[in-house]
Amino acid sequence: MTFENLGPLIKETRTRAVCEICSNYIYKQIYWDEESKDKKKTVFVCKKCLKDQEFKKEQQNQAAKQKS
Repeated sequence: MTFENLGPLIKETRTRAVCEICSNYIYKQIYWDEESKDKKKTVFVCKKCLKDQEFKKEQQNQAAKQKS
């Protein structure tokens, strides 16, 4: 999932759930979303795994640019 189509972050709270990959806490994030019925979109995310995924994607993009 990408967060590019979501509006600004409205609220964030830490849950009691723990990520099965890295054992960090899962966060409940509520974003503004024009397209949804109640104008909010709720997402549950592990911040560490999300950052790691974004970092890997950035490295892949840089490698692709170097090959071009």
